[in-house]
Amino acid sequence: MVVTLLLYNFWWKLRHIAGRSTTEVNALVSEFDTNEACDYIEGNFAGYELAAGTTQFSGRMLEIGPGGSAGGALLAREAGCEAVDLVDRFVVVADERRMSAVYQELARRHKIDQFRVGASWSKFNLSEITWFEGNSAESFLSRCARESVNYYSWIVSTAVIQDLYNPLSALRDMVTCLKPGGKMVHYIDTRDQGFFSQYNHELTWLTIPSFLWPALTRASGAPNRVLLHRYEAVLAELEKKGLITYKIFVTGLLGNTHLEKRQTLNDIRENLWASPLAEVEARKAGFAKEFRQVPSKYLAVTSFVLVVEKTSSSTSSS
Repeated sequence: MVVTLLLYNFWWKLRHIAGRSTTEVNALVSEFDTNEACDYIEGNFAGYELAAGTTQFSGRMLEIGPGGSAGGALLAREAGCEAVDLVDRFVVVADERRMSAVYQELARRHKIDQFRVGASWSKFNLSEITWFEGNSAESFLSRCARESVNYYSWIVSTAVIQDLYNPLSALRDMVTCLKPGGKMVHYIDTRDQGFFSQYNHELTWLTIPSFLWPALTRASGAPNRVLLHRYEAVLAELEKKGLITYKIFVTGLLGNTHLEKRQTLNDIRENLWASPLAEVEARKAGFAKEFRQVPSKYLAVTSFVLVVEKTSSSTSSS
């Protein structure tokens, strides 16, 4: 499996060098029918509303990794956003006919017809929705942090941050790019996405030496292996500086334990920890060095949501 990932990552590296960042992988058109795709889009946006504690949005939103769909952006416009930017490392080659059908169904369910520019639905004919495909989130956010401080009112993503090259530097730049009082919501899935767990225990990926992991994953968009404890450390540092306030809600634990109600790390009942912690402790000695000293509860978390608000008094770069 290591050799396979190494070759796969090298293949993607060559594609990037050649300027070929297209991908045909798009769940909205390859796995779902029209109604299922719309349900998926609505579910993601409802997640942002739940985490943010509001159904009313305003200002400019940045969505990271929309996967070729402007559906979430259209719902954000309906909810009050004046404009939405969509940034994605890959250029998604989608079936435009099927995506048009998705937008038509969303228009039937929601009041979004006014955001269509032209006679037919197309992801490039949408009012105040701008695509930045073929741009890594890190490079986009770094440029924003240098040139457009305090630009966004909202920054959101679903199951994307775990695939960034450097999510922690991106997180710092996001804070800089947010307006004072602006918020970001990120749903993060820190499982190995089946790279090893398809045939092995789901913690097998943590046994790979840390120096080797980037060579297996960096170019292909595979998980970066940045886990909960590292996000918490960065957010705690930024909060201490007075730049942000934040909350982290756990949504999943090892063993496919989905929490019906999102909870903070300390609020999860002890009986839910028993099996995940036992799994971690049984294998911890074989983990890469960087994970052996991490508290087991952090390693037992497989998904969580970050809710961050930039303080109203914060006007400087983070």
